[in-house]
Amino acid sequence: PGLLHRPALLTNAADRTSPIIRGAHIRQMYLCDELGMAPAEAVAARETELGDINDMPNRNRTALLTEGPACMGCHSQINNLGFPFEKFNPLGQVRALEPVFNQSGALLREFPIDTQVTDPRIESGGPSQLQDSIELVNALARSKKAQAC
Repeated sequence: PGLLHRPALLTNAADRTSPIIRGAHIRQMYLCDELGMAPAEAVAARETELGDINDMPNRNRTALLTEGPACMGCHSQINNLGFPFEKFNPLGQVRALEPVFNQSGALLREFPIDTQVTDPRIESGGPSQLQDSIELVNALARSKKAQAC
């Protein structure tokens, strides 16, 4: 389990985690799937459409941003591989709660962490549900697709 729990996968420079980057990394590097880049204008349009959604849990925010039909072609393959790692903050430290800060750095709210996913789509016949990143890593270790990759 240590390989995918190393800082290279878990850390980022943003103030919030990126389950999209984490999930895409696993999908590309450990399952050898190819993913396209989301068109920047489509991402910007979706963000404009939704407005300010920074006061919600990161998982909910990510799901909302990517739930559009044009997005789900890829994000149905990505998000559920990134969400199990949400118990790690942007510095890779374990956390029980997700803090949300305002632009001045003051704590606004804290949310409980939800790492459970259904339909991770690792491979045909793979697990239909995972509780956390440890279960995901173990599923990848048993996966013929990951082993071939």
